[in-house]
Amino acid sequence: MFRRPRVAIVSTGDELVDIYDQLQRGQIYDSNSHALAALVESYGGTCIRLPIARDTVSDVRAAFLSALEHQPDIIISSAGVSVGAFDVVRTVINELGRVDFWKINVRPGKPLAYGRVGEVPYFGLPGNPVSAMVTFDLFVRPAICRLGGRSLDVPTMMAATGEDIYSDGRRSYLRVYLVNIDGQYIAHLTGTQSSGALTSMVKADGLLIVPEDVKFVPAGTQLSVRKLRTS
Repeated sequence: MFRRPRVAIVSTGDELVDIYDQLQRGQIYDSNSHALAALVESYGGTCIRLPIARDTVSDVRAAFLSALEHQPDIIISSAGVSVGAFDVVRTVINELGRVDFWKINVRPGKPLAYGRVGEVPYFGLPGNPVSAMVTFDLFVRPAICRLGGRSLDVPTMMAATGEDIYSDGRRSYLRVYLVNIDGQYIAHLTGTQSSGALTSMVKADGLLIVPEDVKFVPAGTQLSVRKLRTS
């Protein structure tokens, strides 16, 4: 018998405002905490969405201490893990726990941190929304499923690329939509692969996996697709 894992979510950033507030110049909506909360719930977790933490040691510390008070099984933060900005978060995590690694060879989502806050597993996700959702799917989802007694299997399929693809040598997870032509699936890019383009995820049926060290994929190449939709 498994209980629903409790997942605390902290968004960090001076520029963030809640989606219900009026935007001012230089501000952006905190879409990540809502998207991540929905993902947590969809994989059987219970979400604890905490207030936005500003980019100061005192504010980030208070946010993580508040998260610990909720006795979570996992803590996620969004943003504050890129070069320079991570100094604040890392200072607090090292004070309250430890950072085991920072940065991965994945696109989108190179700035990703993992460690512990107290004794609670911690995932520091990127601030760009697509990067946050992709790294959640790759790293956080398996942890939630394991704690909740759910299958770790992810549906995948082979598909031919619908156009030439250029990559930067990192393992890349590109948003694609799938077209079935006489039983053969063709994977087409959903448009811009910018990590800030939420529409690229909305339109996607799956994530086309371009292996590491591959910088050019000609159209028609068979690659694996990590499915985001079950139908």
